[in-house]
Amino acid sequence: MDPNPSQINEPPSGLPSSSRGNERRHSSRRSSRGKGKRGRRSGDKKLTFQEKANRFIVAACLFLSLAIAVFAGFVLGKKSAAKDVREPVALAADGLPAAETLVKLDAAFSELRSGNCKKALLGFHDIQFSQPGLYGIDFLVGYASYLAGEPALSREFCQTAIAKKELEVEAAAILALVDYSTSDASQESSLSDPVTSVESALGRYAMHDPLDPRAHYFYAEMLRSKGSYRSASELMARALAKMDPRFDARIIEAKMTLSRLQNQRPAEVPPVSSSESLDGPGSVAAAYAALVNGKPDEAVVFLHRVSELYPGILFSELMRDQAFDEFRKDPNLKEFVSSGTLPR
Repeated sequence: MDPNPSQINEPPSGLPSSSRGNERRHSSRRSSRGKGKRGRRSGDKKLTFQEKANRFIVAACLFLSLAIAVFAGFVLGKKSAAKDVREPVALAADGLPAAETLVKLDAAFSELRSGNCKKALLGFHDIQFSQPGLYGIDFLVGYASYLAGEPALSREFCQTAIAKKELEVEAAAILALVDYSTSDASQESSLSDPVTSVESALGRYAMHDPLDPRAHYFYAEMLRSKGSYRSASELMARALAKMDPRFDARIIEAKMTLSRLQNQRPAEVPPVSSSESLDGPGSVAAAYAALVNGKPDEAVVFLHRVSELYPGILFSELMRDQAFDEFRKDPNLKEFVSSGTLPR
């Protein structure tokens, strides 16, 4: 017979009542465990969602950081490119004399022109120390050292100029002259004959700068020291042929005087009686002062003195100066101002 449905869940009648209570407690625990597991599963689902949110935030931060890094790299790259473009300009500017260097160069060249080679050497060496990137400064130190009788220093700086490829042809010529001046008789007969080296170096110098008479001049001086006077005179003639009167020191000095007078015209004329005591620039200044103050007769007296101090081609070149352009149509001055000759 099938059991009564109402008795299915009833414990067997032989079981004590405590067993029934235990059964109920176990059933309650199972029920509560099921609820806890379901709660934990629900919590797990909420934690997974939070983790996804956190991961999204982290990914977004990483993406933003990457974007910032890329942008920063782009900006730095542009700045670096701009710097690369400016660098050649900076290098080119470094090869030019600074304002202070120009003053020092003028002083050093002035000493060199006056024959004070040691002072010129000190001046060029000071420039080389303060602006070593100045183009050609090593050659200038070597050149002044050679003229000042400092062969070791000249050799050092000429070799530096050659290594830097700055006026290397000129530096090689001076270096050959230094080697010749410090050589002895035993070396002259060897394979490395310093005379041959000088001839070759000065020949290249003359071809490299055909307007510069120094190559022929230095070669002529070397030949004179060896007793080859005829060959030396021929080379001196070549050096003289290359001397352009427009760049003669006396002409440049006179033109400098005229430039200053053009900038500030003289209001007074020196007395004519002082003409015989005037030097070249002084006589030029006096003649110009007489012309601008409307005294052509006195100007002629001063110009005669100018012709004595600047003979031949020098006077003709001086009379072609632009300072005299406004006086060329003056009937009293037209003839000699235009042609560079004075009436007697």
